[in-house]
Amino acid sequence: MRSDVFDYIDILDETIHLVYSDVKKIRHRTLSLPEPEFPTRLRFEIHLSGKSKQILDDEKELHQRFFDLVPDDLQEYFSFTYRIVEGGSNE
Repeated sequence: MRSDVFDYIDILDETIHLVYSDVKKIRHRTLSLPEPEFPTRLRFEIHLSGKSKQILDDEKELHQRFFDLVPDDLQEYFSFTYRIVEGGSNE
């Protein structure tokens, strides 16, 4: 993985907290796939609560901000996963 990927952790953490009102925690992990054509990625695992519809709407905003913040040549090194924790809802 390119070392400059790690330069974006703090700004993306801040962006996640701005976009989602109920972030409980964010974990960062490297994710390596067995296929050599896929680069090792930095995965942001976002734990949050809230209504599913609002989370999906907020996800669109996060992705737009991500594309604005992270240079095109680095975007493939990031992934985002979500976990709805206590207080969440499927509405």
